[in-house]
Amino acid sequence: AFLSRLSPEGLALAEKGIQAELLDLASISPLDSETIARSVAKTGHLLIVHCTPLLGDIAGTILAELQFRHDLSSAVPVARLAPPPIP
Repeated sequence: AFLSRLSPEGLALAEKGIQAELLDLASISPLDSETIARSVAKTGHLLIVHCTPLLGDIAGTILAELQFRHDLSSAVPVARLAPPPIP
């Protein structure tokens, strides 16, 4: 995973007073769950953004892996952001 502090998205958030860590997963196999878990531990939040509909998406796999390997706390707010399903 690549931690981007100066990406256009990060800069746009910073302009709105939002502090965030943006992880760009260059690969999902192998999944860099250690970096994701460190970021979640640091920020206390997790938002997975991707370009496929939610049903059968990679976000579910990422969340399952984090729960299995790192015991992701139910107290951590988790959200997924994806486009609507295509009929």
